[in-house]
Amino acid sequence: MPSSLRELLQDISPMPYVCWPILPLGGVLVIGAAAKSQKSMLALNLAYSLSEPRDFAGFAVKSQQRVLYIDEEIGPWGMRDRLRSIHAACQGVFALDNLVLEPKSRIHYALEEGSAGFRNLDALVAAVRPNVLILDPLREFHLLDENDSTAMTRVFKGLYALKEAHNLTVVLVHHAGKRNEYRDASNPESLRGSSKIFDVGDSYCIIERPVTQPREPDTPQPLRLFFRFRHAADIEPVSVFFDPRTLVIARAPSMVQICS
Repeated sequence: MPSSLRELLQDISPMPYVCWPILPLGGVLVIGAAAKSQKSMLALNLAYSLSEPRDFAGFAVKSQQRVLYIDEEIGPWGMRDRLRSIHAACQGVFALDNLVLEPKSRIHYALEEGSAGFRNLDALVAAVRPNVLILDPLREFHLLDENDSTAMTRVFKGLYALKEAHNLTVVLVHHAGKRNEYRDASNPESLRGSSKIFDVGDSYCIIERPVTQPREPDTPQPLRLFFRFRHAADIEPVSVFFDPRTLVIARAPSMVQICS
């Protein structure tokens, strides 16, 4: 609904967030990293936290969300095993019904408006009626050239049409390009493909695996999260730990602290 300048200036309500300060209500969060940097694990932990609700890696989850997670990489058995481990560690109650999963299947989902894949995606969202939609990874939800800005504009036009039609908050999981002397892996501009990918998000979370001494395979592994926000001041990098036994990601390496 259009507003006059007077109405706009009189509105003093704060910007609403699903997860403060990384995911605004109705916004788009892009999670990016190089291969084997726990992008999907971070997205799964976020999905579980939003659907429960419980704070995510030290960030405040504002309210319970119904989450639809569409995976095009892990597959049904891998998804089941990962979430079984996370759920066993965190012992949530509401996530059992609020987190809806569509693991890799024969149905093609796409973001190009007018395509059969877009109709499939629109129908699934209409049936599930989520508040939050997570697509993992972005590359599997279109058949266009990621390096072509016109093609990616078409993809994101479809994304926004879907988002507006169903009042969605969206999380996209995306790959970073190969590191080189011109590309800072901690910067969202390191994301693979056209610069249009850097324009679509309200928030960006870039995961970096610090170079550390070899660790025992069952000990928590450190990760650093770099954030860039469109509507708020950026925050300092956040250090978290991935526990390979529980698959939980949290700011504390201790399981007592992780799921308290």
